Amino acid sequence: MTDNTEDTDSAPMTDSFALTDNSNPAWTRYDVNWDVSDADLSSVTSELVDGSSFVLDSNSSSVSDASASGTYEVK
Repeated sequence: MTDNTEDTDSAPMTDSFALTDNSNPAWTRYDVNWDVSDADLSSVTSELVDGSSFVLDSNSSSVSDASASGTYEVK
């Protein structure tokens, strides 16, 4: 007997992730390009955090498919 059910408690898979530094002397800015997949994927969040783990900026997307991709700017 083979069990073909998928483990929906597993963490999402990061298929690709890239940062582009668009900073200048006055501001820290990054473009975040991402592709993720998971059977029960419902949202994706990117956060810019400082050295104390304080969230400086974040962006989220609601998704309703097994995979998603997008680009955010965090600053």
